[in-house]
Amino acid sequence: MPRMTCLLAAIALLAGARPARAWEQYRTSTGAPVRWPATALAAPIPYGLDETGLPGDGLSPGAVAAAVANAFATWESIECGPPGCTRSPIGVRFASLGTEPPRPLGLACVERRSGACVRYEPDGNQVSFVHDRDAWDFGPEIIALTVVSTDPATGAIVDADVAVNDAGFAFCASDCEPGRVSLEAVLVHEVGHFLGLDHSRDPDALMYARPPESILAVVPPRADDAEGVCAIYAAGAPGDACDTRGGEGGCRAAPVSGAPGVLLAFAAVVAGTRRRRTSSSSVSRFSRTTAWMAVRAGSRRRYGRGAGSAAAMPGVRS
Repeated sequence: MPRMTCLLAAIALLAGARPARAWEQYRTSTGAPVRWPATALAAPIPYGLDETGLPGDGLSPGAVAAAVANAFATWESIECGPPGCTRSPIGVRFASLGTEPPRPLGLACVERRSGACVRYEPDGNQVSFVHDRDAWDFGPEIIALTVVSTDPATGAIVDADVAVNDAGFAFCASDCEPGRVSLEAVLVHEVGHFLGLDHSRDPDALMYARPPESILAVVPPRADDAEGVCAIYAAGAPGDACDTRGGEGGCRAAPVSGAPGVLLAFAAVVAGTRRRRTSSSSVSRFSRTTAWMAVRAGSRRRYGRGAGSAAAMPGVRS
């Protein structure tokens, strides 16, 4: 398309030819926007896969690896630019390191004094699975969560981990029958957080806090999701797609399509100086953002187990 036509297309967008932007980007406690830095984007962002997998769900290691790879590839394949103009790749690539032993979420403790950790450092990105209920400290309704560790001054991501609650939910690889949760569908949303996206205000967006679609099938990123990640990462993105908005992530529940009586919710909490089990900013020079996906029945408490409520929840293990 001629340059002038592209310019006119951008002007038309600014003039109100589409809905207002709704995507949100995480910010650190100092207000810095969260994203992977240029140094990390010079090569594919590596991630490891927990070798324990999901054998209890009948998923082969290959099926699990494919679901995880597809979730990352979904975001990697987004192209950026105004409609009708030459579009360019997002500029973010991912690379699987294969399977590896599971690690704790967040940063690794590299120095202890008097039994307390005084220094944390990045230990690599990982998608892991928690199989023991006693090891899942985030509430039984939480399906998965993402922990993003950043430099609080610049917002540069230094480490990101995704954990999947296999102790509480039964998974399928992609599109599921009722009674299971789609691993790929859950991870596509979590990878959005992995990239620095908070929840969107667009109810049609994948990153919306209350997605209308069921967790039984994969839902691809929508226009608002693509606009947000393009604004954050695409080199030379047009000004109309580069407005980064701040704000607080929110969580309210809405009915899940095809699952009567079940509520699906996405929630985000930004903890600027939180480090594992301490709130002291002296133990680390990094800040941490935690986001999670939850499913709960209407009569179920946020962290409780209402009598008889689990039977109404797709994928919940009894």
